[in-house]
Amino acid sequence: MSVPTSVGFGTQQSVTGAATVAWPAAAVTGDYGILVVETANQDVSLTTANGFEALTSLIGQGTPGAAGAVGLKLFGCRATSDAPASPVVADAGDHMIVGIMAFRLVYPTATPVIVGWDNTYTGTDPILPGGVTLVDDALVVGIIGHAVDAAGERVAGYTNADLASITQIDEGSGSSGVGGGYAAFYGTKLSKGAFGTSTATVTGGTASASIVLGLNSLVLPSDVGAKFGRGFN
Repeated sequence: MSVPTSVGFGTQQSVTGAATVAWPAAAVTGDYGILVVETANQDVSLTTANGFEALTSLIGQGTPGAAGAVGLKLFGCRATSDAPASPVVADAGDHMIVGIMAFRLVYPTATPVIVGWDNTYTGTDPILPGGVTLVDDALVVGIIGHAVDAAGERVAGYTNADLASITQIDEGSGSSGVGGGYAAFYGTKLSKGAFGTSTATVTGGTASASIVLGLNSLVLPSDVGAKFGRGFN
């Protein structure tokens, strides 16, 4: 089997109103896009979905719209052309940091499985939950939202002893509104089974929200039944 791969990310935006979010330039038919939206713990919706559907509810902490509040919400879509249309995210209230990541060789009838999430951590070293993969050659993706009111890259130092080839996908922050940002990374799990928690370092750390999800490889082994088509608990 082949492990799903990242094909990059579209331009990350820091906005105080609605946002039209572009796919990565390299995305083609069959790739799977994940739209990440970070807010000041304010829920969001799509005014123009163009195929995107919510993968999670809002995961966050803090008083909505206030300084120090953070929230994450994910949407997903399978590209049906080599130039997939951009979704439009409605104004959340205070600010939004938005971007789309795309992945290739993802099992065609599956959506990413949310392995775990956390909205309780405050500090510089957030801990992301672990989980279990039910197939070999899976890709584990971690996303960290934070409430740091500053532009630029704030997150680094991703670690997980059970994942190989840990790589940052996308990272950025903004000072629009009360400020915030998010970072995303992936690691490969070549043999099915449990994997432990992940850690990272957020410069100027504040409240954080994190989501961990899994992507199945394109071809499933014959011993995995239909009920395991999504590949994660």
